[in-house]
Amino acid sequence: MGHRVQVYVYDESHGLSRRISRILTGRQFDGVWHTNVVVYGRELGYGYGIIFQQPSAVYEQELIDVIDMGETSVDEAVFIEFLGQLAARFGVDNYHLTVDWNCNHFTDECVFFLTGRNLPPWIRDFSTEVLSTRLGYFLRPVCAALFWKPRLVFAVLEWQSYLKLWVWYWWSRMLLCPT
Repeated sequence: MGHRVQVYVYDESHGLSRRISRILTGRQFDGVWHTNVVVYGRELGYGYGIIFQQPSAVYEQELIDVIDMGETSVDEAVFIEFLGQLAARFGVDNYHLTVDWNCNHFTDECVFFLTGRNLPPWIRDFSTEVLSTRLGYFLRPVCAALFWKPRLVFAVLEWQSYLKLWVWYWWSRMLLCPT
């Protein structure tokens, strides 16, 4: 007996992409897709590591589409072992929104292992399509900084917050206590 394999599709933009993508990018994108694979009664996704949850329990997201990928004859224990191998590559520090380590790439690898099929191109190639636009050209270095060096970026942001606080403190002292 096979196990049904489905892909749950969510729109991270909550419909905003459909309304403004043509203006910002010159191309129409109907959503910013987040996908999870549903198999063996669980929904698996990738963000801050590999996440297991009850189906449709994604954080404040509306389920947009369910794609039936067929059935798998892969035993659940074999799939869990496969996930253990993926965990090293799809860890917390490896997530990258635009290159090749985001939720859609994780889902595609899982679905391919289970069924021998890939995600539809409108999901699988989404980040490449966005990066090929005018806006994507400018977003690439921003995303690279945010996702490849998260500790450094947060340290810089924290430093900027302290700097603003320090400037505000001295500015207020000069206004309130002029010498």
